[in-house]
Amino acid sequence: MFMDQGENDTTNFETAIRNYISKFQFSNTAQNDLYTQMDDVYQTLDAVEKVSIIEVMNTWTLQMNFPVVSVRQYDNEHLVFSQERFLISGEDAGEDKPSPYGYQWYVPVEYSIGAGATVFKWLKPHSSILVPFNFTDVAASIHLNKRSA
Repeated sequence: MFMDQGENDTTNFETAIRNYISKFQFSNTAQNDLYTQMDDVYQTLDAVEKVSIIEVMNTWTLQMNFPVVSVRQYDNEHLVFSQERFLISGEDAGEDKPSPYGYQWYVPVEYSIGAGATVFKWLKPHSSILVPFNFTDVAASIHLNKRSA
């Protein structure tokens, strides 16, 4: 979350953790207390696309399963990034409890086209990312999440 501006270290995350420990060192906390400290630090960054860390984390912690991110050709000039819920069987049996987020997540996506600059975007719930791409260039390539763990 804190690395969307090319940060290769953990300074921002460590700052949020220090703030959290300092503020709540002699008390009990709730889940959003940590996320609030993280969000306070994140909102000070020069991120191109701001999101709420609380919203991001809630999509990961308050519903089950994980997303599968797909990249496919949208038209003759674009790729599209989209997500769907991962199910081992491949189909939803309809027996799971409903999710307040519709089994959609905030997914951090980094990509570069060819040797171009790395771009960071949030794939948000119930949305997609449209990326210009030259399909006529046989040497064209897309590189995804190069710095991800």
